[in-house]
Amino acid sequence: MIRCKRCILPETYPGIKFDEKGVCQYCNEYKAIEYTGFEPFLEKMQAFLNKKKNRNKEYDCLLGFSGGRDSTYMLYLLTEKLGLKVLCYSADHGYIPEQTRFNMENAVERVNSKLVIEKHDYLKKCLKHVVSTWIHKPSIRMIETFCTGCKLGVESGTINCAKKYKIPVVIRAETPFEYPHYRFNLMRLYPKEGWFPMILGYFSSVAENPRWFMKPTYVDIQIKDFLFFYDFKKNFRRNGLLLLEPFLENVKWEEKKV
Repeated sequence: MIRCKRCILPETYPGIKFDEKGVCQYCNEYKAIEYTGFEPFLEKMQAFLNKKKNRNKEYDCLLGFSGGRDSTYMLYLLTEKLGLKVLCYSADHGYIPEQTRFNMENAVERVNSKLVIEKHDYLKKCLKHVVSTWIHKPSIRMIETFCTGCKLGVESGTINCAKKYKIPVVIRAETPFEYPHYRFNLMRLYPKEGWFPMILGYFSSVAENPRWFMKPTYVDIQIKDFLFFYDFKKNFRRNGLLLLEPFLENVKWEEKKV
C-alpha cells in the first residue's frame, strides 16, 4: 500500500493524491502557524471593548467551555496568566455525563469564574435518524453528519449568551488539531478546497442513500447547521461580537506543558 512519505496517510484515504516525491496534497498545502503571543490578543480585545460603552463591566470576555483539556487550559491562561474576568458558556446537547458537568463546575470554581449551561435538542432530534440511515448504507463522507445540530446549538447558544450578558468578546479554545479539516476532506467529491466540492460530495451521498432526506426535521437542522457554519465568524460580527481564537493565532498548544 502506498502511503504519504510525510504523514503516512494511505492511498485509500478519499481524494488523496501524491506528487512525484510521494507526498500528499494535504502536506503540500499545510502552512505552519506563526504564533504572535498574547500581547496582540490583549490589544485587539481591549480596543474592541473600549468601543462598547454599554457592556457588562463584570466580565472581559465569554469563553466557550466544554470542560475538556483545550477549554480548561484556556480558562487557566485567561484567568490565572492574563488576569481576565471570564464568563464560561457551555451548550448541553443532552449527552453530557454527570462527571463532565462536575469537572466543569469544579474548574470554574477554582478560578473564581461563573458557568452558564444551556440545553438544546438539535442533536437529539437528528442522531437516531443519522445512525439508522448510516447503518442502512455506510458512507465515509457522511460521518460528518453524526454531529448534525451540535455546531448549531453551540455557536448560536454562545452568541445568544454573549448578547444576553452584554459581553462583546467571545473566546474559542479550538486548536489546530481539533479543526474539522479532515471531515471536510472526507466529504469533498474531489480534492479541491472550497464549499462546492463538499456540497457535491454531500448530495452524491444522498443520491446513493435517499433515506437521508426522509426525515424533514433532519433536513431542516442540517440546512441550518450548514448555513450557520458556512461563515460562522460572520454570525459573530453581525451580532456586534469579536471572536478570538488564541490557540490558532497567539499561543501554541504544547502537549507536555498542558
